[in-house]
Amino acid sequence: MASIKPKTNAEELIDLGNNLIIYLRESSGLLKPDPFYVKKMKDNAEKNKEGDYAVYWCILSLLESINSNYDKAKVFYDNAFRVDVNRHDLRPNYIALLFKLSKFEDVFEQGISHLKVDNSCEYTFSKIIRSSYFTLNTDSLKEAIRLFEPKSAVSKEVKSEGVEAVESILSLARDIESIGVSPTDYTTFMSFLNKFNSKKSHEEAKIRFSIEDRFDQFIRVESFLTINSKQAVDLNAEFDSVFIEYALNNDCLSSLGSFVTYFKSCEDIDDGRENPHAVYARKNKSMVV
Repeated sequence: MASIKPKTNAEELIDLGNNLIIYLRESSGLLKPDPFYVKKMKDNAEKNKEGDYAVYWCILSLLESINSNYDKAKVFYDNAFRVDVNRHDLRPNYIALLFKLSKFEDVFEQGISHLKVDNSCEYTFSKIIRSSYFTLNTDSLKEAIRLFEPKSAVSKEVKSEGVEAVESILSLARDIESIGVSPTDYTTFMSFLNKFNSKKSHEEAKIRFSIEDRFDQFIRVESFLTINSKQAVDLNAEFDSVFIEYALNNDCLSSLGSFVTYFKSCEDIDDGRENPHAVYARKNKSMVV
């Protein structure tokens, strides 16, 4: 009988990193970190760190992300690139971390750079699409579309989504301006909302925009997560509270009337409108709250 060759330290680290990435990407609902899981993974990383110090720092970063300590996670990821600046295989999850921190301009810069090295990375491309909606920046998205070469049927759909997003974002930008909300105020709000989402869940919320332009004028932002109705009510109350405090502390009280946010269950996304899964549902539609 042939003996099983033990894994090297480097292989152990790669397995640990892949398991953590799967854990984060497949998480849904509200944040429920398991301290025993985190400790076990950290101990295993410590035992094998000499196998690949760049991957070791990435693992520490992912472990901080599990606890939503994203600023500390970035410090650890930056350490990984100090070890080896050319580790392009580590770049997609770094870009995802930048997105959670609402560092959208860095997402564009790092994402475009990565697509020039790996032009089939769907994960990087999708983060650029999402950041484009949050910043109304179509220039970087157009460059990403030019670079991205899908290698699967799913990736082709994602590229089509990116192409369609360009016109959708341009329409959103025009309609936002038509009700007197500046692009700067919009991006500031989306940065705040994105950080709140990231603190509450590892799940990438499905965001849907619409604009009310009748008796009142405001941007409606719906954030769909795998939550129940009670959790949605609690999230709405918590967000309203922290956003009011933020507006008071940052002298932007006008934003309170410009944005109305709803956290909802993913089950509620099909609410009878013509195209419920569209990211931008346009102006003056009859809204179901």
